[in-house]
Amino acid sequence: MDYAILDLSVQSISHEEAEVEIIQQSIATELAEVYEYNNNQVKAIHQLVVEESEYMISVTETLTDTIVQVEQNGNPIQ
Repeated sequence: MDYAILDLSVQSISHEEAEVEIIQQSIATELAEVYEYNNNQVKAIHQLVVEESEYMISVTETLTDTIVQVEQNGNPIQ
């Protein structure tokens, strides 16, 4: 799988937590014949918390109404 963050927007941030909104693209680079996968772009909101001085994702909300199927090169399928 090839994952790419196409856009990232910090919604809120503090010393203890943060919320970021991302647009992520997922493209299958190799699949076994028995599997099917729809390449896609989707918007998600990550809730992050600080653990050992680093922000770590604690919860991700995928905004399913934003899913767009894309071709292998990342162009939306019409």
